[in-house]
Amino acid sequence: MKIGINWCGKVGCACALAAVTRGSARTIVIVDRTRKRAKAVATDLRYGSPLCPKTTVSMETTDALADAELVMITAGINEKAGGATDRSDPQGRLRLLDKNAEIYRDIVPQIVRAAPRSVILVVTDPPDPLADIARARRGARSRAEHRHLPRQACGFVFIWRSISRSMPIKWKLR
Repeated sequence: MKIGINWCGKVGCACALAAVTRGSARTIVIVDRTRKRAKAVATDLRYGSPLCPKTTVSMETTDALADAELVMITAGINEKAGGATDRSDPQGRLRLLDKNAEIYRDIVPQIVRAAPRSVILVVTDPPDPLADIARARRGARSRAEHRHLPRQACGFVFIWRSISRSMPIKWKLR
């Protein structure tokens, strides 16, 4: 199985690390708007990969996502930069929507061109409206997944395990 991770900030790095340590994919492609950052993350993961199940980690451009069965989009503005840190605010993480929607409108068509048959997993906040944007940008035969990820790493690993086990390699779009 080949997994693509689009943008490698804190969440993207956590996704990549979970995939490498659990052996969830044979190949992990890391794509970032800054090639230097993507290269650094891929290098760090490769240093620790001999201790994990066999996985190839590479830093590539969006075109390398071809044949990826899953593409995680972790791109977007974080809570602190987006002003969504006040938990009593009724708007909450919806404050991040405008900026993250703009990013998704740019990224999703690139992913669809490179990997038209892949499942897109929306990991960015707020996930529901961004999954709708990804679905709309993908077209009529779309399948965009979203998950509400808990903030604890152990919760993320549990969700990642359930996603990777429920999606066999031969799973394709209908």
